[in-house]
Amino acid sequence: MKTIRSNLEIDLHRQSLNGAMSTVAQVLDDHKTDTSTIIFITGKGLHSKNHKPVIKPELEAYLERNGYWWSFPHTKNGKQNTGSYGISTFAELLE
Repeated sequence: MKTIRSNLEIDLHRQSLNGAMSTVAQVLDDHKTDTSTIIFITGKGLHSKNHKPVIKPELEAYLERNGYWWSFPHTKNGKQNTGSYGISTFAELLE
């Protein structure tokens, strides 16, 4: 049975790398049968040590390893927000 939901946003700012990736895995598992888009907000790493992102590259690698399709959501101004990732659950394909 699938659940129909609207977009879900999860902010990963201020989380440790391990905490953020644990959150990602749990949210994706909890919503795998939903028809929705999950937005993970990572930021761009501007406030990280050496101004290099920590969560962002690990999230991309995790999504690729686990076969998730993702894209950068668009802002209200139509620009891509490269500090966020939109993941579709594709639950409609499970029927």
